[in-house]
Amino acid sequence: MPISAKPTAVGFWSPTDKGKTVITWSTGNPLVLAQVFRSVDGAGPTQFDGGANGLPGNTKGDPNLSLGHTYTYVLRRTLDNAVIATVTVSTYDVQENLLGAFVQNIVWDVSIPPQEIINLTIAPGIDFVRISFQTTQPTIPSITCSATDGSSTAWFPLFGGMRTKHTCILGESPPLPQDTIHSYKITAAGHKLNGTPEENIVTGTFRTGSRHATIMFDKMKVRNDSDSLSNGELTLAFGGGDADTGAVMGVPLDWPYMDISDDDPPVDLNLAIPIAKAPRRLWAQVAAFDDDYGFRPGAGVPIVGESVWFDGGGSRGGSNVERDWADVTGVFDIADITTPTTFPIELATDDFRLAYTVFGSIAVDASVPAAFTIREPSRPPLFLTRPSVMISDPGKMLLVSGGGGDKHSHSVGLGADGAIYHKLVSSERRSSRDEGWTRLGEAVGAPVKAVARKDGGLSLFAFDGERGMLYQNLNEGGLAGSWRKLGGQFDEPPAVAEGKEGKLDIFGLGADGTVYHAQLGPEDGKVRRPDWQPIGGGVAGSLSAFAIPDGSVGVFALGRDGQVLHKLRSRGKWTPGGAEWQGLGTPGGEQLLVVRPVEEKGVGLATLAEDRMLRYLAWPDYPSGKPARRWKDGGTIDAWLAAQAPRARGAERRASVKSNGAKATRASLALMARGIGPTASAGAAGPPRRGARRRGG
Repeated sequence: MPISAKPTAVGFWSPTDKGKTVITWSTGNPLVLAQVFRSVDGAGPTQFDGGANGLPGNTKGDPNLSLGHTYTYVLRRTLDNAVIATVTVSTYDVQENLLGAFVQNIVWDVSIPPQEIINLTIAPGIDFVRISFQTTQPTIPSITCSATDGSSTAWFPLFGGMRTKHTCILGESPPLPQDTIHSYKITAAGHKLNGTPEENIVTGTFRTGSRHATIMFDKMKVRNDSDSLSNGELTLAFGGGDADTGAVMGVPLDWPYMDISDDDPPVDLNLAIPIAKAPRRLWAQVAAFDDDYGFRPGAGVPIVGESVWFDGGGSRGGSNVERDWADVTGVFDIADITTPTTFPIELATDDFRLAYTVFGSIAVDASVPAAFTIREPSRPPLFLTRPSVMISDPGKMLLVSGGGGDKHSHSVGLGADGAIYHKLVSSERRSSRDEGWTRLGEAVGAPVKAVARKDGGLSLFAFDGERGMLYQNLNEGGLAGSWRKLGGQFDEPPAVAEGKEGKLDIFGLGADGTVYHAQLGPEDGKVRRPDWQPIGGGVAGSLSAFAIPDGSVGVFALGRDGQVLHKLRSRGKWTPGGAEWQGLGTPGGEQLLVVRPVEEKGVGLATLAEDRMLRYLAWPDYPSGKPARRWKDGGTIDAWLAAQAPRARGAERRASVKSNGAKATRASLALMARGIGPTASAGAAGPPRRGARRRGG
């Protein structure tokens, strides 16, 4: 990864905000020093970093980004200012994307995501490049690659069919120019959320590596000097080149006169032919002739054996009354040499009247750039990843992502037997959709809440037969434990926020409308039940909770009177205190949606009414400051989709207000075939709680 940015798309709540990205770079070679330059909207670059060694770990934040600008960071070699790699960071207006984010959360399971090129890996070689990526929709992509010398190549896998995983190698034939900056363009045809045709395009640059070779002719042993009564009087030619094209490369060398007998010891040659940007297959040749009459017929006519020429590997020779000649050519494949390497060669003619053997070596100095990966979408993240999901339909598989950085995601599904099934999904752990599933303990009561943790693990919350909360924590490796009782009695899945040191703030809703809070450490669920404490009543549902970097946690809910409610816990104290809530208005609606487009601050809130009407509110400075004064009308979901285009409307109508009613996907059918199909699931009955039946006790 020569240079990368995180994030590559920076969101802004306000034009006056300042955004931040973190630039990381490395040349992959401790001897190759580099500098980073920054340009804004294509203007002249300024130095961003004064230089560092080529090892990994060079990191610098850029905290002064502004809305409406594009930032390009260029990694250049200090020695000659040559470009090694570039990365671009874009900016976008969060509030312009807010309404679409709410719709996305509602229709996630029934709409097709817009076409995106993701998980893009560029692996340059010496004279080729391997490009692999995924697309969110099946497609036949096209790739074009242009070098600064004007050459270009293209890839279009017409016969590969529509797919979502793509890999190509550019430069197999002919090879790409070495040590050259190339610009690539990947085009993936697809459609937007609503079906409007759209091409997703990703562009960038990379530099190919280099391979330099030196052919060294060290010694020569004449085995037959071609003259029975005297020494041989030889003229020699040495050369090399590209065995695939036959071209002569480097500067051929001559040895104009050698008086030698086959009884003489080997002669020291000590000749070397450097070949810059050497080919994949290198030929090396020695040609010799012995002129017995001291003249060369035909002025300007090449004499066989007098100069180097390529006609394949092996040895040729002959004799007539005027002369004897012989040459020998070796072909050496050096394509797979990627580090400085020297190996011996021996060039021996056949047993002609003039016969000899030349001993030498070939030194290859090769350098291969490091591969780099671009995992983030190329456009502003309107469609957010889901760090948590609710699983309620048997036979359905859902993907939980957002925890553990780029390590992996989790697939979870509810089986017909009432148990939860799980598998890890990552580029390192590839398996078919039907393989790799693990049953997570006994049957439980649905719905189940799955939360991706920052350490790469997964926390699961379910119910026992008395609506008591159950908990299970999977570690990063996906190893399951068993369901443990957290107590309480609750009417809907909890809201969960992961704070510092992996602690979970859990919020559950009792049947009487009281919200209860408990905190659970990474290991607490194994040793004790948490202490559930009431924090406020009058709640109808739609609990949402968010951890804040300063250690605070906020919780949102929809009140029984239709009011949107909020409460903040900071340094162990709740604001408002006691059982009070902060009221954020009564927009009307039966479901509350809360999204955090920018992790550092700000939330967006929306309510969804029975007539599918959306009303939304921005709180840019959350948790400080105040939310916007008035809720905005967002129209109906159908109207929003219709404004985009018609395709998604039919699918979207299958979504209910309270849950997403998508039909089972192909992966879901695979679960059904394994006995995890869509039948009524019964929760496992647990032992009755001791003590009073106070809700949430």
